[in-house]
Amino acid sequence: MPKSQYIYVLKISSDFDPMNAESWTDEHRRTLDRHFTYLRALTDDGTMIFVGRSIEPDPFAIAVFEADSEAEALTIMEGDPVITSGMMRGTLHPFRIVLARVDDEDDPESPKSDSGIH
Repeated sequence: MPKSQYIYVLKISSDFDPMNAESWTDEHRRTLDRHFTYLRALTDDGTMIFVGRSIEPDPFAIAVFEADSEAEALTIMEGDPVITSGMMRGTLHPFRIVLARVDDEDDPESPKSDSGIH
């Protein structure tokens, strides 16, 4: 049986200001490092499809991924360090990708992903 797709939307729930890195505490930085490591591992194992964030005054982020069940999807979302720390809150939604651009990794003109969390 094919896995289902889900999306979780992350919103700020603490005093953390993602648009002002100078205001980040050491704990914010450690949590973001764990968050990125967590998402990278899920991407590397094929669970995570893509992750991104808005760049606006009231930012949000999204994570689109596959899971065998809604319970597994909830476990994945709730395991994100920015959620377990209380720095952000997540909302889970069933999701289906309908159209997606396919980039050619051998084409230097093709868009590439950014591996940083800027």
